[in-house]
Amino acid sequence: MSPGSGQLPDERPEGPAEVPLDSSLDTAIGYFNSGKLAEAEEAFKKILAFVEEAQKAGGGSGVAPLQANIYNILGLSLQMQGKLDEAAESFEKSIFINLYGFRT
Repeated sequence: MSPGSGQLPDERPEGPAEVPLDSSLDTAIGYFNSGKLAEAEEAFKKILAFVEEAQKAGGGSGVAPLQANIYNILGLSLQMQGKLDEAAESFEKSIFINLYGFRT
């Protein structure tokens, strides 16, 4: 399956470390767009964990815009599930990264 094909894979990836990041992101967005919000939430959190580990290891420079966007869409997913406190925290992280370019 090609990225952006609009189709979800038959099996969910175990985590971003086992599949290419863009594939995991396509899957997460697919879940979100199809209303599978709990699955989208889990997938976005796994991607963020992968990105943050890469940053700690010295890789992942230049991923701040992607990271900010993922926190934003995660916030939307959480908000739509009624998880308002978690959503607010995710939106705040997105704003912080957009302003300062990194997350502490």
